[in-house]
Amino acid sequence: MIAGVYLAARPNKNTGPFQTDDKEILGEQNLSIAGEAAEIQTYTIKTGDTLFNVSQKYEISWQTLAQINNLREPYILKVGQKLKIPRL
Repeated sequence: MIAGVYLAARPNKNTGPFQTDDKEILGEQNLSIAGEAAEIQTYTIKTGDTLFNVSQKYEISWQTLAQINNLREPYILKVGQKLKIPRL
């Protein structure tokens, strides 16, 4: 119990005691690549698709693709799901 209280009350070195470094961005976002706005296309997930193979098809890292689409581990994709893909 004492350890749990300590972890909950321990202040972060850069912020207040109950703040985190995580930031959520709300609303429409414009992606930029090398200072220029990127156009967004959509890709519809098909049977057998994985985040990795979709990322390779569009020459973008799977981590960036996950971030753009607000995907979290375990990165499960569903047939018919639409992913935002920046046009390079």
